[in-house]
Amino acid sequence: MKEFIIFSLTGSFGLLTSAPIYLFLVLLPAVFIINLLQAILIGSGLFQKFSTHISGQLSAGGLSASSFLSVLMGFGCVTAALSSLAKENKRERIIGSAILCIAVPCSAQVAIIASMIFLLDIYYIIFFFLFIILFTLVLVFMLGKLVPGCPPIIIPSLPSMPIRKINLRSLIAPVFKSSANFVLETAPVFLIGCFIVSIMMFTGVFAFFCEAMSAYTQGFLNLPSEASPIFLLGLIKKDLSATAMLTIVTMGGFSQGEIVVCLIMLTFFVPCMASLAVLIRREKLPVSLLIWFGSLIIATIAGKLASLLIL
Repeated sequence: MKEFIIFSLTGSFGLLTSAPIYLFLVLLPAVFIINLLQAILIGSGLFQKFSTHISGQLSAGGLSASSFLSVLMGFGCVTAALSSLAKENKRERIIGSAILCIAVPCSAQVAIIASMIFLLDIYYIIFFFLFIILFTLVLVFMLGKLVPGCPPIIIPSLPSMPIRKINLRSLIAPVFKSSANFVLETAPVFLIGCFIVSIMMFTGVFAFFCEAMSAYTQGFLNLPSEASPIFLLGLIKKDLSATAMLTIVTMGGFSQGEIVVCLIMLTFFVPCMASLAVLIRREKLPVSLLIWFGSLIIATIAGKLASLLIL
């Protein structure tokens, strides 16, 4: 019992080590920067100019310019970008959350994926980007058709307005306060998740699931058994799984086709634990679980389709 308490407090996902470091040294700065950037764009008038030009095209996918801006910010940090989605339109918020959790990799994951992509031949690089773009467009179109509710209002074209000068100092305090409140509200769910992961790792359940997933990775996706821990780590944090994959790739563990299939799977894989914690807080448990299981199904379909085409 003593060993488990020490492990749960100071281990890989320790409540006194990894959890506070991620919450206050990673998530809080990311949330603050994203919210500050959004406040600057809105306060200066740049956002209004941007909105009038693209609202018509985005409406077909169920998004407004505001939600699209949050989706773009997801390439910095998906978890933080979820906090910036507009609260007013529930349909739009659900679609934006689903796109962020399923199809948008965070900056750390993008960097690791890029380092692996450019180890491939040009044919595999082109295949990867074409597949990701086309599959994401289909996903956005389907979400716009399937999620019930009213579509976002199309903003009419307005006369050109001058860019406003903003007082950056006046924005920092309120943006930091709202960002800190967001992180504090997210913390309990995240800490519970860390504790559950520590239990799984300490008891050997994690290793058991790696073995159990071999039928999924080897039998269904035609990938090596080494892919199993990659996907399991993705349930916890996506950049962890990408880091583990980079280690295997540099050791020559995968063929080029297998690398592409794994990267496609990682791109569309389930939201990490931190994103799921935010999702549950914003959308409640039923919608969050629907997005989570939906992303698992979508990632599996994408991986199988890519496997059939390239392996």
